[in-house]
Amino acid sequence: RGQQAEVWTGPTTSCKVKCSAEMVYELVVVAHNLVGEGAPSAPLRVTTPASAAAPVAPKAPSALAAPHLIVKGNSAVSASWIPPKDAVPPARLYHLEVADADGKVMESYSGPATARDVQSLPPGSSYSFRVAASNDVGQGPWSAPAHASIKAAAEKRSKAPPPAPTEIELEKATKSSLKVRWTPGEGPPPAIACSFKLEVAEGSGSYENAYTGTDCECTLMKLKPAQRYRVRVHAFNKAGASGYCEAEHFRTLAPVGRRWHRTLGYIFSALILCIIIYYLMFLE
Repeated sequence: RGQQAEVWTGPTTSCKVKCSAEMVYELVVVAHNLVGEGAPSAPLRVTTPASAAAPVAPKAPSALAAPHLIVKGNSAVSASWIPPKDAVPPARLYHLEVADADGKVMESYSGPATARDVQSLPPGSSYSFRVAASNDVGQGPWSAPAHASIKAAAEKRSKAPPPAPTEIELEKATKSSLKVRWTPGEGPPPAIACSFKLEVAEGSGSYENAYTGTDCECTLMKLKPAQRYRVRVHAFNKAGASGYCEAEHFRTLAPVGRRWHRTLGYIFSALILCIIIYYLMFLE
């Protein structure tokens, strides 16, 4: 128990007593008259609350976090930001500034909203966004910038047949196969994916389909040795087909035995020619 002290005397049935904060007190009331003092009341235990916090001085809002950005399509960006928590009095306005890569301000906004859609930004460039808050005291500092890039608009492709392939080339020949490669036609790429159809003809015969697919090369198998073949190719898609490219002529290799026979024939013919020339010179 602490010390007891008389803190008030008077004729009323209520009073105010000055106390310290965060303390426990026991209050006892005793009545007096001309005869004398009565018995004390039962004690009343009272705990005083903590002292009130000192008032916060008004100040401008602190810097906000960088705004959150969402790119919408090829010309718009949605920006949003979080209000400050320490502004006294609370923030009333927000200021958004948008600048291009050269620092030129493209748009500015001031208002109570915490989000803003920025429209009609030229595509194919990068933009920086920063935001600040203000209250009755003044405007706070700008936030760190947030960056967004808007892609250039994709080139529109026409839904048309593809151009005709060009430059059929022979990559490898054996006695029973030909590996050929071709180049897709020049021009803007079609909007619809295309495939190729390669046709082959033996000698002067008619063309037959040998390959259909999206690759630009094909190996023709099960061909005759030492035979000439004509090859042509065209491209097609759902919109239609191109014309055929100029046909190319390729020949498979001869068998090894036939190559030796041909070589010996050349040698024999050369020897006969040399003998004839020698005798003609001798007779003269």
